[in-house]
Amino acid sequence: MNHDEFIFELNKVNLKGLEEIPIGELLATIYFEREGIGNTKLLKSILTSIVLDKNEYYIYQDAKIWLISTYSYFGRADLRHQFENVANCIKHRGIIFPKKEISFQVKRLRYLPLIFCWRKELKKTNFNKKIQYRMIAETFKALIIAEEAVKIIKNNSKAKICVTFCDVHPPDYLITFMLNKCGIKTATLQHGVYDHISRYEFAHSHSDYFLAINEHAKEEAILSGLNEKKVCVLGPLSYIDETPMVRSLVKRDKTYGILLNGARAGRLEGEDRKLLDFAYLLTKEKKFSVIVRPHPLGDVPEHRIKKIQQYSECPGNIQLRDFLSQCDFVLTGSTTAYIDAFIFGCPAYRYIGIHDYFPQINKFCFSDKYQLEGEIIDYYTKNEEQLLHEVQTVRQYFIPDGSIKKYYQLFFKECTNE
Repeated sequence: MNHDEFIFELNKVNLKGLEEIPIGELLATIYFEREGIGNTKLLKSILTSIVLDKNEYYIYQDAKIWLISTYSYFGRADLRHQFENVANCIKHRGIIFPKKEISFQVKRLRYLPLIFCWRKELKKTNFNKKIQYRMIAETFKALIIAEEAVKIIKNNSKAKICVTFCDVHPPDYLITFMLNKCGIKTATLQHGVYDHISRYEFAHSHSDYFLAINEHAKEEAILSGLNEKKVCVLGPLSYIDETPMVRSLVKRDKTYGILLNGARAGRLEGEDRKLLDFAYLLTKEKKFSVIVRPHPLGDVPEHRIKKIQQYSECPGNIQLRDFLSQCDFVLTGSTTAYIDAFIFGCPAYRYIGIHDYFPQINKFCFSDKYQLEGEIIDYYTKNEEQLLHEVQTVRQYFIPDGSIKKYYQLFFKECTNE
């Protein structure tokens, strides 16, 4: 079953309490995660939603702008940092974010009968039982979070716009849908690399505004079918509070870095294996030293690194600028890490595996050992001024000129007519 078939099948489902919601759109992310759950995990998820999950909120008097971070991102320090960057650049805003603490709420028990209705309806589909249970758990949690968050915002009569972190995740999707019905404008942030091939982050986005990180993202959004008028290029969330210092000299110490995607990255796990295989070849044949930075949620496969000479590893949570400062260049996949490296002025060579997120950039990429060797020879022999110019050209594609903080502030000012 491909993505479109998955959505079509689910959109035929009519879940009680969510009659107006296209269920395929609501649960689109499950297709890509492909992980079901059993009875025990379903019960645990439901219990957690009733007695542990809590929406913490702060209300500025007469707040016109609301920012919401949901449980979809709980535990990711890097994503929390991005959310906080947006929140900190706006004055007089309301904030809703997750907090886990024991807080039994009797009123949430009224949602329990819905579970049995949903189970009965999902039995009619072709999805296996574990996937159905996953759908029930995600929907149950999303509905509770969304209805409580929307109630807070609706009670604040000055609310003009609400910003979710990613409106394709179930809680954010429901919040956006409910607020749009109330006539409150909505926007969603972009926290990573989205593309028109996998499409779901763009195709299922239904906020009034999509706040893109760069021109590349805008192009991909339009290719995916988003209306150009709703796509606003404001800049990467990680750099709202500061403009990175850009490398001004070419570093040639024969030490390079590898930025891994992490085992939880699905198809990108294969790219990690390839990158480590290339590391073995470079350290063996070219006498390079390599520093590997794992994904914040992943580990370095031990069996892959045992044979690598001149190998060292840094913590996954090391500041990217500190990691890049140790490297002449880095190898990575078609991910956010590729963008981030160039933003700091560090050359990054992306491995083109299953497909390429950045086909517009025909430099700084490779698909096999021989292309990589050619790129490296080019790096160490090319005129420094020319190399810096090429890096800067790519950088300009990934980050807008000027103050990113001011771009976000101006957007919200226009939305609230201030």
